Amino acid sequence: MTEAGWATLMLPFDADIQDGMEVYSCSDVKDNVLTLVPVSDKLAANTPYIIKADADKTFAFSGNSQAVEDSYTSGLLTGVYAETQAPVGSYVLQNQTDGVAFYKVADVQPTVKANRAYLMPDAAGVNVRAIYFPNGDVDLSLIHI
Repeated sequence: MTEAGWATLMLPFDADIQDGMEVYSCSDVKDNVLTLVPVSDKLAANTPYIIKADADKTFAFSGNSQAVEDSYTSGLLTGVYAETQAPVGSYVLQNQTDGVAFYKVADVQPTVKANRAYLMPDAAGVNVRAIYFPNGDVDLSLIHI
């Protein structure tokens, strides 16, 4: 887990959700804030998720790969199994000056690491600089539309 306490994750096999890990799917954005749906059962193979946990906590997973494709999309998240440049117009999870959020990719295309995901909310009609998490740590005055 990153020091920010948020990450994205996609595994090529089913896995149990580990203690200390909060798992969410995401299929909508409203008013520049992610609509997160808690996942309490298992991590499904080839499904990207948003994860929240204590900073710098380590999780280990193992299983037999069920992946056939290089990337998979579920809701607004697209997970990748090989390092990939995030597409222009997508959003990547970063900890910038305004805090932890999904920031829009413009001219500079950051690399999304293997087993991670980016957000592609264009279908939801979203076109903002950053998309924030729905928690008490978000300062809504920092949201720019």
